[in-house]
Amino acid sequence: MIKRRYRHKQSLTLEQRLEADTKLAREAAHKLPPGPEREALVKRALRNNAAAGMCGLLASHSLRVPT
Repeated sequence: MIKRRYRHKQSLTLEQRLEADTKLAREAAHKLPPGPEREALVKRALRNNAAAGMCGLLASHSLRVPT
C-alpha cells in the first residue's frame, strides 16, 4: 500500500508564521504568573524570533553567489 502525502501550500511565509507564534507565546506568557510554564513560553518566543531572523538572513541577497 502506498502512503499518500498530504500536500498543501502555506498561505503565509515561514517568517510570518514564526512572528505570529512569537506574538501568541509572548501574550500567553504575560498572562501567566512566574513559573516553568511562563519560562517555556518565553523560551519559545525567543527561539521563534531567532529562527525568523535566520530565515531573513538566509534569504537576503547579500548571501547570493556572485555571477
